Amino acid sequence: MRQLTSQTETRLFPELYGFVIADPERLDTFHGGRAQDYDLLELYSATDTGEAVSSSGVAIPVLGLDPGYYSVTLRDNSARSQLAGPVLRSSSGWVLQVVSGIVVVAGIGHLKRWNPDHPNIRRFSVPSGWYSVTISLGAGSQEDDFALELELVPQRSRPRFTADLSGAAAQMQQLPESPSRWIRSYGRWNIFTEQSRPWA
Repeated sequence: MRQLTSQTETRLFPELYGFVIADPERLDTFHGGRAQDYDLLELYSATDTGEAVSSSGVAIPVLGLDPGYYSVTLRDNSARSQLAGPVLRSSSGWVLQVVSGIVVVAGIGHLKRWNPDHPNIRRFSVPSGWYSVTISLGAGSQEDDFALELELVPQRSRPRFTADLSGAAAQMQQLPESPSRWIRSYGRWNIFTEQSRPWA
């Protein structure tokens, strides 16, 4: 099995307070080849599809983030962490399936009209296969305010999904009304909530 190398992209901004991580080909297949230019944000907000894409390893949401610039690192469990300081918050039990060898990281706002080739969407080279994923949040260094790190552990078959999708929606009500209407209705997607931010 080809090994994932540690890769970092800098200066990513979390539109609508978050990011989504996915293999764009796997995401398009999940939506019957019709994901391009579709309003996935509305779909994930108004139906159970958001929970389905998470639990089946199609996409991983990281919501409830503070505004600012983020570095994002994808690495396997044998590579050294790139976080400059202690982990401020982490979330484990996520699942990701890669079929194309590419994983994208996009601000949640890009789901409004999905286009994985948008120039502001970052691409990472990741070997195809199943992964269990742990997400860690840390302080930024150099030009970024915060750092996100995704540790991907290769699996021979689909791993069990154990991530917490039951975040309390009420904790999101301090966010501005535009994104919070969606986040409150999809509180199960939230990882890093207002009350969990140790630097707030």
